[in-house]
Amino acid sequence: MVDTPRVTMAMRDLDRLKCIQGVIDRQLRLYQAAERLNLTTRQVRRLVRRYEQEGPVGLISRHRNRPSNRRIKAAVFNHVSMNFSDVVWTGVSCRHIRGVLEGRVTQERMRDYWRVISPSAYLERLGRESLDSLLIWAGHDTTFRPEFSRQVLDGFIQHGIGHRTFYLPCGHYTTAKPPFVWMDGFAMSRFLLNAL
Repeated sequence: MVDTPRVTMAMRDLDRLKCIQGVIDRQLRLYQAAERLNLTTRQVRRLVRRYEQEGPVGLISRHRNRPSNRRIKAAVFNHVSMNFSDVVWTGVSCRHIRGVLEGRVTQERMRDYWRVISPSAYLERLGRESLDSLLIWAGHDTTFRPEFSRQVLDGFIQHGIGHRTFYLPCGHYTTAKPPFVWMDGFAMSRFLLNAL
C-alpha cells in the first residue's frame, strides 16, 4: 500500500481547484474562471501553471498560517472596561437590560457569554503584538465605571502592553458634549497622527 500525503484545503482552495481543473479540462475559459474566483486571467494562468507543476497543493494559498502584512499598528480604546458584561450589569444606563436578565442569568454567566467582545479575553494576545494603544476613560462615568477602566489599565501594565492613557473629567454621556468631545477627539487625532 502506497502512503500518499494528506492535504487539507479550505473551501476557498477547493473552489479554486474545481475552477482550475475546469480550465485544464477545457470546460471553463480563463475569463470565466477569473470571474468565478474574482481574479485576473493572468492570476488564473499562474494558478494553472502551479497546479500542473505541484498538483492540488500548488493551489493552497501561500498566505495560510502567516501573519498579514496589513497589520494594525495603533489602536484607540474609548470608554474601557475589562468585561463588557460588568458594564451591562452595573452601569446606570443599562439598568433596563439588567432588569430583564436578572433572575435568568448570573453576572458570572454574563461574563462567559460576553467574553468574546471583552478586552479580558485578548490582553494576552495584545501583549504579544507591537500595538501602540491609547486608552481613554472618564472619571465620572456611571456606565463604564472608573473601577472597570482601572482594571483595563492594570491589565495592560501586567501584560507589558505599551499604552498611553487619556483621562476625561466627565461622565459617559457628557463625553459627547463640548468641551469633552473636543478633548476626546483631539486626544485620538494626536495619538493616531503620531502613531501612524
